[in-house]
Amino acid sequence: MSRLDSLMGRFWGCRIGEHSINLLRHNIELEIIREDEEIETFQVILEDVVSFAWINNYGNNRGVVCDWDYLDLVSFDTQEQTRIKIVGDEFASKYSGYPNICLEIWDSVLLVEAKKLRIDGEVFILIHD
Repeated sequence: MSRLDSLMGRFWGCRIGEHSINLLRHNIELEIIREDEEIETFQVILEDVVSFAWINNYGNNRGVVCDWDYLDLVSFDTQEQTRIKIVGDEFASKYSGYPNICLEIWDSVLLVEAKKLRIDGEVFILIHD
């Protein structure tokens, strides 16, 4: 198991505290809080974000928007061979994304295509230019 896989495995079943999406800096910052016997906090930054999509729930429940008291991070994992393609509108259909990170939050997902992932200052290269 790689160091990245080991760290991401520790994020499952955690919660997200502070968070931000900074479009000017092309990054998504997350404070991930693990509460076992002790409270452990991780600072996670998805850097050089080139695409992301939020999908609220699935199936017939996609339109149901819940008022959450906190963000339950069910899973945090890398993705391969996933593609987001816009179909329909001539202008928008020129755009696509290849998410390499999936955050499952409650019954929803945040799919992110980022070049780098920084966990507590340690940098992992996700896309090699």
